[in-house]
Amino acid sequence: MQRPAIFIITGEQGEGKSSFAAALADILLENQLKVKGIIAEGYWEGPVRTGFDLTDPDTGIRIPLAEKADTGSPVVPSDSVKDNGPGGFVFHKSALRKGNSIIRQAITRKYDIIIIDEIGASELRGEIWSEPLEMLLRSHRGILLLAVRKKFLETVTGHWQIDPAGIFDISSVRAEEAAEIILGYISSLPPDAR
Repeated sequence: MQRPAIFIITGEQGEGKSSFAAALADILLENQLKVKGIIAEGYWEGPVRTGFDLTDPDTGIRIPLAEKADTGSPVVPSDSVKDNGPGGFVFHKSALRKGNSIIRQAITRKYDIIIIDEIGASELRGEIWSEPLEMLLRSHRGILLLAVRKKFLETVTGHWQIDPAGIFDISSVRAEEAAEIILGYISSLPPDAR
């Protein structure tokens, strides 16, 4: 079974992978591509990341995704799940359901590019976005754009047997350059595969 073409955005923690993904999505949308997915844009209190919002680049919808467990956030326990990793974030179940819904919609409506930000330790443990990723690897035939922290890159690609069509290290590649590479990839495909 043919898998999607997979491009990976990589960088260090807090370096700007989500901002890069959002900028790249905007450029691809401007080029008339159908782009959908989940971008987890972080927010900070001083030097500390205290949470994430889930954003869909297609609709612009933005909803609270997770907060640092020790910030005294108003997360309702019945609508939350604690990440078992060292980050100590509490995820809103409603946001996780929305993220899964966005991915399912992207598959059924045959979007050109689907984004998942980010794939890392939680997904390797079978949590957060692991189920949508598995679904995409089985059924999406377009381009899959994944954000993966540098320290997890080898483990993630090995775990899901991913042979990336391209890796964009945000310390050395601009979103405009990544868009040119993806657009070039698409234009190289036979017309019936676009």
